[in-house]
Amino acid sequence: PSILFLISGFRLYHSNHSSSIMDNNNNNNKALSPNEIKKRMLGQAFEENEDLQNWKAALESDPRKAIEHYKKLKECSAKVYFNIAMEFRNLKEYELAIDYFNKSEGLDEYFAVSIFQRANCHFVMQNFHSSIIDYTKTLNIFQKGTTEIDYRNMGLYFVLTKSECLYNRAVALCCLNLYHRARDDILESLSFGDLKYGRKFLLEDLLEECDTALGNMNENQICSVSYI
Repeated sequence: PSILFLISGFRLYHSNHSSSIMDNNNNNNKALSPNEIKKRMLGQAFEENEDLQNWKAALESDPRKAIEHYKKLKECSAKVYFNIAMEFRNLKEYELAIDYFNKSEGLDEYFAVSIFQRANCHFVMQNFHSSIIDYTKTLNIFQKGTTEIDYRNMGLYFVLTKSECLYNRAVALCCLNLYHRARDDILESLSFGDLKYGRKFLLEDLLEECDTALGNMNENQICSVSYI
């Protein structure tokens, strides 16, 4: 199958940092003088302004320049690494993208959309076994009974759905001739009642392809293929 859901490139927005005007010295909090407070606030405002400028520049830049601006940020969070990975993905430099998705996962192992995008990179590179492992990791992050993860409260204008994770894994399984396992994923995805028509059409089309392939395989061939 040649069709794969890929999330289009998107970036995170900067969130403001909270500040404190108390100085911790030998575990004793003491109030700062008005001049010290002013110096601290001006210094912090300058630092935050510098980060804001880099965020703004990254959002307005081409992928290569955006990566440079993200690397200048003082915060090394899973979201920053994710943004850098997405830019490398947009440049089709998938190995570098995977490196930064790995760094993102190292800081937040439950950042499902990052693992999902890494799976997509593995798929494009035809590392189908690795993509299946990552799609499975993504699916395991979904809480029981939920079918989507909404990232809009994190500044990501995207909702990751379980149905597209299942579809992507099914496509990767088909690439390895694991049609019986792919069929299970497709049927589970079709069981969700909130599928858009276009997505439902893709699932039904892939299901028909699996049934045709399984019909052309004998029982020994089907049983001899193991699941990743």
